[in-house]
Amino acid sequence: MPVSNPDISVIVPVRNAEQRLGRTLESVLAQTFYNFEIVVVDDASTDATPNVVAAFEAQDERVHAVRHEQPKSLGEACNTGVEYALAPYFLFWNAGDTFSQNALESLFARMSETQAEVCVCGVEELREGDDVPTPAAWYLKTRFVPAENAVFNRATNPERILDFTTTDVWNKAFSRELVEREGLRFAAADFDGDVPFTIAALSSAETVTCLPEVLICHMKEDGDRLAKRLPQTWRATVDAWVAAAKGLDERDMLLERQFAAKITGNLVYLLRNISDAETFAEAVSYIQNECLDSLHIGKAEDGDYTASWHSDFVAALRFGTPVDVMAYLQWRNYRQLEAANARQRVLAKDTTWKRNQDAKTITALEQRLHELEARNGQLEAAVEQLQSSVAYKAEHAIGSLFKKD
Repeated sequence: MPVSNPDISVIVPVRNAEQRLGRTLESVLAQTFYNFEIVVVDDASTDATPNVVAAFEAQDERVHAVRHEQPKSLGEACNTGVEYALAPYFLFWNAGDTFSQNALESLFARMSETQAEVCVCGVEELREGDDVPTPAAWYLKTRFVPAENAVFNRATNPERILDFTTTDVWNKAFSRELVEREGLRFAAADFDGDVPFTIAALSSAETVTCLPEVLICHMKEDGDRLAKRLPQTWRATVDAWVAAAKGLDERDMLLERQFAAKITGNLVYLLRNISDAETFAEAVSYIQNECLDSLHIGKAEDGDYTASWHSDFVAALRFGTPVDVMAYLQWRNYRQLEAANARQRVLAKDTTWKRNQDAKTITALEQRLHELEARNGQLEAAVEQLQSSVAYKAEHAIGSLFKKD
């Protein structure tokens, strides 16, 4: 039975998703909430995706297909979905993801109750090849919102309005009023095209609310696949962030310190996942030569960053070479790996400590920690030697960065 006045439009952008799309549409059609439509926007698929969509259209009249005859981008597919959607609320869900049966009911109830323009929900992740999903609390950091049932916005929660969630669009519901009032659009990109849309939505919404309940099981991209695509897609990601900053500037809504801290964390993630040295150097050079000012890099204060060492990363990015940036990130990776290993060993022996107060064990662990510090010192010396030929414009040389935890 068709829905002439849907309450929610679920927009699903796809390209060559024949293996993933079916389970997503089945999950949406199994919702306890009925009054919705699904707008599947096919960005010129060359596989059997159109056949999958056609089968669901024949099964349920709430499913509608729109097709780009020539490939544009998944970001533009989302924009097309907005043009065709009829409902007062929009969701953008990925092919491959699945949803709690009460997801639409819960989101609609929360947004109706609070008159919110954005609602962010909890997420769990399922990695390719795994059978059991794992918690993914970083998609909604409830400690950064005023209260579980509160509504807020950039005026009432300026320090965390960009920090309490990611820029991913798929765990958020948006009101049509917000999208049309602010002219929100996705960037013309397959990856991270949602960055300017989400950043502008969070910054300009009059009311934002949260649903900590886990409503979405997100299919996590395989790490090897991510590494393989980054040589082709990293620039689109950086450009999407530049577009996000420009959009906020045009709306006179840029919270410069908060934006600078947000982009810093995302650049760390991006660069850490580029394994090819030539691509890494190209990406860093592009950021340094073209984007430092437009991304407001260095405008955040130490307390704004999600990790204390991000300020040192920014110094390396602003005043060092690509080699310096790579050396610093490798050093940070080493420190974090060693810290994680040490914590794991401590936890493994924690029960024994509490029971026996084993002084010998404690002494051995302390000795091991001293050994780790010595190894860190050796690495610091090696990195400083590597950087010795670099002349810095900063107040302090890159070597000083490696002495700060």
